[in-house]
Amino acid sequence: MADIGTAIHQFFASLLADPLYLFLVIGLVALGLIALVAAAMLVAAIAAAEDAPPAADPPPGQLLIAAAGMQDPRFHHSVILLLRHDETGAFGIAINRPVGEHPPAPLPAGPAGQAGGKSSPMMATDAK
Repeated sequence: MADIGTAIHQFFASLLADPLYLFLVIGLVALGLIALVAAAMLVAAIAAAEDAPPAADPPPGQLLIAAAGMQDPRFHHSVILLLRHDETGAFGIAINRPVGEHPPAPLPAGPAGQAGGKSSPMMATDAK
């Protein structure tokens, strides 16, 4: 039994005595450590992905186009720009519907010649 231990010791001593073999052994140990660290990082990334909340589907910024067979009259032929979508719900604006029958309210009054001022030719009002 002592002869086997001595033989193994002499084998490794001769390997480590040669600089080329020493470089090879150090390289293999480093490569093994790199592989071990990469595997640990992969396991951590998979665990983090499982804990993360699922991504909203469809994500904000998408256009939602009503299907031809949709029965809800609020969405008939609608195109909705999705602004927010998460676990609490969804929020979007219809981009193909008129805002209303009246023009928007006039801008607040400002100095003459500026937007909203009395002499602004661009302002549309319903005042009579």
